[in-house]
Amino acid sequence: MDLVNFKANHRKVVLNEKQALITSSNITHDGSSLHSNIGFVVTGDILQDIYKSEQAVAALSDITIPEVAWNYSSEATDMQTKLVTEGKIENTLLAMLNDASENSDVKMGVFYLADRDVVKAMKAAAKRGANVDVILDPNKDAFGIEKNGIPNRQVAAEFAKNGIDVRFYDTNGEQYHSKFVYVKTGDTAQLLGGSANFTRRNIADLNLETNIYVEMPTTSELATTIESYFARIWNNENGQYTVDFEVYEDQTLWKKLWYRIQESTGLSTF
Repeated sequence: MDLVNFKANHRKVVLNEKQALITSSNITHDGSSLHSNIGFVVTGDILQDIYKSEQAVAALSDITIPEVAWNYSSEATDMQTKLVTEGKIENTLLAMLNDASENSDVKMGVFYLADRDVVKAMKAAAKRGANVDVILDPNKDAFGIEKNGIPNRQVAAEFAKNGIDVRFYDTNGEQYHSKFVYVKTGDTAQLLGGSANFTRRNIADLNLETNIYVEMPTTSELATTIESYFARIWNNENGQYTVDFEVYEDQTLWKKLWYRIQESTGLSTF
């Protein structure tokens, strides 16, 4: 029963006086070196928010983080950037999905997707007419341990029945370890990414997590970079990245039930 709602510091943050890196990557872990990940380099006043957030976590272990002599410039930008952590990640994610309309494009790439509120919001967005595309890790192995495809294959099967296109990353010992969602409506784009998988453990105030939320024009460099990245791996441009949903399709009833039990009780490792 040690696995029931176990908690971890799952944040992935590097911070200095000039900039910060918020990423999905296990930065110092050799076993994660071949995984696919995403990351954001930020600067400006948000650095102080990141510092205060990490300071609060350090205090839980009676550690004091030294004060920082900040050395950054705050330049005018057309992007709004916000630090979101723990349960606020779910609030932000659901707000993005609930705002998606028939004129919206929703793109998600994630290692674990299991949270029922997120799954329902994705299906609701598709039902409203949004174009929803999802890239998932097939959950066939993790750090050298063979896995049974739960939860992603069960969620993918549910999506396929509700008008959501799914592709699986074509892993060969490594993992598709990215964690992000991108929503474009009209001339505005929203992006959320960082350390948090979209599971109960990660976004329901169990783990410690750090994400970045960005709102920006669709013409911005970041928006076009995200769209280009997603299109490249979705369409296998200049390489083999993803495979069709049918390659890892799994409609096994007991696995579906076991996923639901694990997600609702916390008796899981995802």
